[in-house]
Amino acid sequence: MTNFSHPEPAPSCESEESLRKSRYVQFLPRRGFSLIEMVIALGVSTFAVMAVAGGMSIGLNTLRSAENQFLEACIIRNISADLKMTDFENLAGKSAFFDADGFEVRSQVDAGYRADVSSPNQELAAFPGSSSSISKNLAIVNVEIYRVVPGQEILTAAFPLAVARGR
Repeated sequence: MTNFSHPEPAPSCESEESLRKSRYVQFLPRRGFSLIEMVIALGVSTFAVMAVAGGMSIGLNTLRSAENQFLEACIIRNISADLKMTDFENLAGKSAFFDADGFEVRSQVDAGYRADVSSPNQELAAFPGSSSSISKNLAIVNVEIYRVVPGQEILTAAFPLAVARGR
């Protein structure tokens, strides 16, 4: 027999819906970042920016060095071509001026570089198995390249250069 004297109350719609909402809220994704997440993200991004800036600095220094080496090679090539056409007696004591692109200029005012040619005043030793006449057909000179800055000149490179007598 069933007892109808105290029927159980039917579940109310409001209590079920509030229960569903409270369970649903637990599984909702958060809508923002916490403070610690923001601090970590800023730290990582700052580290990445500093690494890129350091790499750019190294790259720019390497580019500047490569540009200077290229200009020095252009200047040496021009000096070498001039010395091939010069008598051996007149090799030392020459100076030439070059612009920032490595082209020879006549005026010292337009010069970015100056190249000086000097003789080391040493006898050239004969190569093994060759005649001693090599010193009559080959001369060694020193070429010093200076960067011309207003008020001063800075030595950037010095090269020994072997010059063969043209025939």
